[in-house]
Amino acid sequence: MSYRKVVEAFILAMECDGEALGDDRVLTLPSRQYFVQDMILALERVAEQKGITLGKIIDQPDPLVIKVVEGWPIGTESKRAEALGMTADSSVEEVIEAYLEDSQEVRDQS
Repeated sequence: MSYRKVVEAFILAMECDGEALGDDRVLTLPSRQYFVQDMILALERVAEQKGITLGKIIDQPDPLVIKVVEGWPIGTESKRAEALGMTADSSVEEVIEAYLEDSQEVRDQS
């Protein structure tokens, strides 16, 4: 989930009627599941479209990262969050595009 979607979800949670949340105030935010290779291909597609030169991408497993990720759930259920209007990004490309837009805005303000 992109940081934009996380911020949107936090705002929705803050502004929603407390009765809509009920007594259980824990929400699992909507997300998507991607393979690393899919993320690399998406990054390469966006970079090509934008004329961005990427450095070398090394797709090599890191035992420490694997140990951390193995503790994560394989999938999640977010019906309550979705009922409040929270949504996941539609694609990895959307996440990359948002990052590029926001980082450009920061560069422009410098």
